Amino acid sequence: AVFFGNIFWIIEKSKKIIPKKKNNTAYEIKYTIISFFIFFAIVFWYFSAFEKWIINFSFDFNIWSLVLWIAFVILHDGYFYVAHRFLHTKFMMKYVHIVHHKSNPSNIWSSYSFHPIEAVFYAWVSSIIFVFDVNIYALLFATFYNDFFTILGHCWYELFGQKIKKSWFYKYCATTTYHDVHHSHNNGNIGLYFTYLDLIFKTKSKDSEAV
Repeated sequence: AVFFGNIFWIIEKSKKIIPKKKNNTAYEIKYTIISFFIFFAIVFWYFSAFEKWIINFSFDFNIWSLVLWIAFVILHDGYFYVAHRFLHTKFMMKYVHIVHHKSNPSNIWSSYSFHPIEAVFYAWVSSIIFVFDVNIYALLFATFYNDFFTILGHCWYELFGQKIKKSWFYKYCATTTYHDVHHSHNNGNIGLYFTYLDLIFKTKSKDSEAV
C-alpha cells in the first residue's frame, strides 16, 4: 500500500511523461513481484516470531519512536552503501545487479526490480530492528521513508527546483537526479538517502553537478 501510494502521489505531483526508452515494464514488474514475495517472507517471519514471543513490538508512540526512526534511517543508509558497492563488484554486477541496471533510464516500476539475491540483501537490512526495542511506529516511518526515497530516486523527474542547489539539502541529500546519474552513467553516486558517504569515500560522480 505504501509502495503504490507513493507511486501515484509522485505521478500526480510531477505530471511526468515517461521518456522514450526500451519498454522493460513487464520485465520490471516481474522482478518487483519476486522482490515483494521475498520482502513479505521476511515480514511474515518477524510477525511469527512476535506471536511466539521471540521478539516484542512496542505500540507506544512517543519521542523514542522518532529517535528510533532516525537511527533506522542512518543505519540503513550505511548498510545500503556497503551492500551497493559490493553489488558493483565485477561478478555481482554481471550476474546479479545487472537486473536492476537494465532499467535505463530508471522509472517508478524499476524501483524494486531486483535479482532475488539482491532482494535478500536489502530485505535483511530490517534486522537492524533487533539492535533496538522494536517500536512499530518507528518501523512504519522507516518503511514510508524508504519507499518514498526509493521511488523518488527512480521516477526520472526532479521534484526539487533550481534554488535547492544552493542549500545544504542538495549537497547532502540524494535527489532523483543524483540517483539517475548512477543509472544512466553507471558512475558513482552509491548512496541511498544521503551523499556524505559518497563524499567521504570519493564515490560521488563527477557528472552529478553538470546533469
